[in-house]
Amino acid sequence: MGSYPPETVWVAVGSNTGDRERFIRDAVSLLEAHPAISGVTASRLFETEPVGMSDNSGPFLNGVIRLQTTMLPMEFWRLCCDIETSMGRTNKGTYTARPIDLDIIFFGTRKIQTEQLTVPHPAYRQRKFVWEPILDLDPDALDPITAEPIHGLRND
Repeated sequence: MGSYPPETVWVAVGSNTGDRERFIRDAVSLLEAHPAISGVTASRLFETEPVGMSDNSGPFLNGVIRLQTTMLPMEFWRLCCDIETSMGRTNKGTYTARPIDLDIIFFGTRKIQTEQLTVPHPAYRQRKFVWEPILDLDPDALDPITAEPIHGLRND
């Protein structure tokens, strides 16, 4: 793992099983504890109904985390996957109940398209449970690729 200039990363966090709030707090703590991560800030949590779930999942608690990291995108993605696994998630990539879900929304101003990772997250504009918590942390937030204000999504 190398050391690179810090980049601002936005991560959507959600949970819809068990002690949802504790799972989210634990995920935030695990990110804060990593030596290549600093400046971790979490939004308020928003309760939302599950969308497109393949089981009878309960409601989600959702929020976002903004942080700085000197990790490369795929290193950071692997860390997020490791955190999910360590917290009991076994069904990454499926629309079923999960104790924790960490999705990278933005990674600096990078556009990333790999088999495992697409950034900006391709559905963030359609997911109020993602852009609303972003605006909770930064009402003037801009899409780092288009430079359009995210608050404009309220009108779409």
